[in-house]
Amino acid sequence: MTSDLKPATPPTRSPEARRRDRRQWGWCYLFLSPFLLFFIAFTLWPIAATMSWSFTDFSVPSRGINFVGLENFKTLFQDDLYRRSFVNTLIFALGNTLLKLPLSLLLAVLLTRRWVAGRSFFRTIYFLPIVIRYCSRNPFKQLSEGLLLQSV
Repeated sequence: MTSDLKPATPPTRSPEARRRDRRQWGWCYLFLSPFLLFFIAFTLWPIAATMSWSFTDFSVPSRGINFVGLENFKTLFQDDLYRRSFVNTLIFALGNTLLKLPLSLLLAVLLTRRWVAGRSFFRTIYFLPIVIRYCSRNPFKQLSEGLLLQSV
């Protein structure tokens, strides 16, 4: 069985449309350039330098750089204190994420859904510490500002 369908060909664009697109992308790159410059200077460059130095025995006082390969990592993973701290950090990060994410989603549902009984109660419990902190921060300052504003 043969098909009479032909492959789709993209529409050809006029040179003016392509030039206009290039000009619009130029503005995008111009506005993105400060961010990209700072991102490269303060994020990518330090990460690349740290990765390259991690394979050397670089020392500032001696100013000597010798390539040691994975010896630094081998020494690091043989250290009991490092392994213990790595495991503790991993447990903390996973436990924190696995506990906080579902609880925050449940709390968001409780605060926003109309069908939840006691929605006002949950909102009060959630926002009460914020209100108390704001009101107790400096009650005399707030009182004096209120009195001054009323007299004007």
